[in-house]
Amino acid sequence: MPRFSVSRPSSLREAVERLSSGEGVYPIAGGTALIPLIKKGLLEVRELVDLSSVRELGAIRREDGRVFVGGMVTHSELVDAAPWGMRNVLRDFLRNHTSPHVMNLATVGGSVASSTSSEDLLPVLLAADAEVVLAGRDGDHSVSLEDYLARRGSFRAEIVEGVRVRYVWDGWRFSFSKLSVSVRRMPAFCVVVGARVSDQTVEDCRVAVAFADGLRPGRLRDVEDAVRGKRVDAVRAADVEDAVRRSIRPAGDVHFPSEYRRKVTSRVTALMLSEVLGA
Repeated sequence: MPRFSVSRPSSLREAVERLSSGEGVYPIAGGTALIPLIKKGLLEVRELVDLSSVRELGAIRREDGRVFVGGMVTHSELVDAAPWGMRNVLRDFLRNHTSPHVMNLATVGGSVASSTSSEDLLPVLLAADAEVVLAGRDGDHSVSLEDYLARRGSFRAEIVEGVRVRYVWDGWRFSFSKLSVSVRRMPAFCVVVGARVSDQTVEDCRVAVAFADGLRPGRLRDVEDAVRGKRVDAVRAADVEDAVRRSIRPAGDVHFPSEYRRKVTSRVTALMLSEVLGA
């Protein structure tokens, strides 16, 4: 490890001030994503701002039909705060996690800040209509998780204070699926699908995948629009596959070529949608 200093602010304001103090200053939460980057020499660090003593970042509270989950809440703690309608998805997410050790260290804020396809939590949060609460020198503000992922570099000097997700999911069914490789369980694909059906008609749906554009997760709104409002028996798996295939541009790697990811993500999404629709 290279040499660097560590500051331990006790308030969110102090943490923001430290983060804004110059180049090479990064926040650290659980460290499960950041430390490997430092060890590999992929990140030049002058100072780490340890967020573990910032009490505001550990909060979990209900807010007008939504639940706020602080950035320092761990993945394992998140299940207890999950909206009832999505608890089964988060349990499946934890079962597919890298390890119990990592899930007790990895944080919600760290996953959001990482913004990559290796963070299985991101498709879950996208399906939950998450918005990201950011703290900066000019105060707090919120952006949708989709916007945050698309413009990650614009929020470099801000701390992920937490996320807000929709709490009420009456009548919805969700499904989580992932294929991974090696002991690190890096995903070949990760898909979250949800739908609400009334009178055999798809009232609404959510489709989120880990590899939407390169290494960036995303919601497939074109696929959702193609399904929403249709009768369940009119939703054809082949059409869903085609829609997903047209909507994503996944990155490839030494384990999984891009075209493989496109095919399996498309096929699995179609199967999962049929499952949640009861078709």
